Amino acid sequence: TRKLSKSMLLALTFFVIGNFVIVGLGISNAAEQAKVMTRKQMRAAVTYQMDYKAFRDYIEELPEEEQAEAYNHYPYITDDEIQALMADDRIISVNAITNLQAWPIGIEGVPLNNEYEQNNQGSSMSCWIDETGQEVCEEYTWVDPELFIKANGFSGMIEFSDEMYILKEGRMYTQEEIEDAEKVCLITDTLAEHNNLRVGDMIEISFESPTNFNNHYNSWYSEMGLTEEDFKLELEVIGIFDNTQTADPTADNFNWMAKYESPENIVLMPDSIYAEHQLNISLKSWEYYKQMWPDDEYYQNEDNMPTMDNILSKSAVTLLLNDPLEVDSF
Repeated sequence: TRKLSKSMLLALTFFVIGNFVIVGLGISNAAEQAKVMTRKQMRAAVTYQMDYKAFRDYIEELPEEEQAEAYNHYPYITDDEIQALMADDRIISVNAITNLQAWPIGIEGVPLNNEYEQNNQGSSMSCWIDETGQEVCEEYTWVDPELFIKANGFSGMIEFSDEMYILKEGRMYTQEEIEDAEKVCLITDTLAEHNNLRVGDMIEISFESPTNFNNHYNSWYSEMGLTEEDFKLELEVIGIFDNTQTADPTADNFNWMAKYESPENIVLMPDSIYAEHQLNISLKSWEYYKQMWPDDEYYQNEDNMPTMDNILSKSAVTLLLNDPLEVDSF
């Protein structure tokens, strides 16, 4: 009361500071709420993958004579690690996927009708050194793969949980079918319609271009004991799904997309089928190189032989959680 002006100035100052504090708390609270709301709208996905930088750093610290041996034991994510992660009750589904390209036999991929399909002749020159040491070249026609295979090690796929894929007919393969390497698959509804396929029908694919059995590769495969049949696989269609993703004709890369890059040409199957199939090819190749290079330490060491575990191993696994807010704690 003695210094009224000073008191009024102090009151005004405290009032302004108080308002700033309240506004600041409000903004902070709104930001936290916005963060929560944003997180809730996001996919609750976590990727568990190989730390490539750490591995390179580890290799560089080794003596030079030990580095080649370390590369022979390249670390991968094992099935036991994935199973341990899946024991967490926050996980809905897992994508432990091997991506592959394949050539259809008796059917064809859904066409994109783009510039690439209209102009691609697929012609190329292949050169190699024959037994006399002379370079031999021949021109042959390259046939692009038309199917994109997604081989998962688990029966639930994140795309179905996200409703990116919607099952229209049939069913998804079971974990038991994965463990037994049952030759089953799911195809898109457009691929089924284009080839007049239904649930219960059989499709045949190859993991090698048919043209490679009509040129010099054929003799190379023959030396390994591999035939065209070794690369073929017959699958039963147990499900038909709608892939809600489509190729965008206005996209910059659309005119240069091959058929296997189209979302309409995706085939889903257990990865154990491919692993079992690939193991047969890998073992024949192993025996071929073992005999060709009798002094090579790698091929003479039985511990380095291909195994199902090697083929089934992954460098990255994606896990979908039941709640986006659980991502950090997970």
